[in-house]
Amino acid sequence: MGALLVLGVGRFIDRSGRKMMFIFAIGLYMMDWVVLVTTQNLIVVTIMWALPIWAFIVTSGTAMVSDLTSTEERGRGTGAINSALNMGQFIGALLSGVAAWYMAPVLHLGPFRGAYLLAAFLLIPPLLIATKLTETLVLKKKMMKGQKKMYRTG
Repeated sequence: MGALLVLGVGRFIDRSGRKMMFIFAIGLYMMDWVVLVTTQNLIVVTIMWALPIWAFIVTSGTAMVSDLTSTEERGRGTGAINSALNMGQFIGALLSGVAAWYMAPVLHLGPFRGAYLLAAFLLIPPLLIATKLTETLVLKKKMMKGQKKMYRTG
C-alpha cells in the first residue's frame, strides 16, 4: 500500500512543493500517535497503525535533498537523509520506550501509550523547524532556468 502511495505523493509534491507535504507528514505522525494514546477502539488503532505515513515524509524529504544537491552529490545526500530517518526511528523508539516505561506510573498510562505521547511531543521541535524551511521546489525551478540560460548560445 505504501509503495503505491509513494508514486502519488511523488507526483503531488513535484507539482505543489515539498515543504507543505513534509509539514503535513509530521503533523500526521503527531495526530496518529495522539489517536493511539487516546483511543481504545481496536478498529481505529488498526487503521492508524496501518497508515503508511512514512511515504509522505520519506518522499518529501528525499525530494528536498534531491533539489539541494548536485547530480554528483545526490547519492550521498539521499544516503544521508535515509540514514538520518532510520537512525531517528531507532534511537527515538529506544529512548521513548525507556522514558515511557519510567513515565507510565507518573502519567497513569501504560508504557505503550506513554511512548506514543512522548513521541508526539518530541515532534513539536521538528514541526517548528519545518515551518521555517525554504520551499526547495522553487529553488530547483530557479536553478533549472539558470541552467537553460547557460546552455543557450548566441
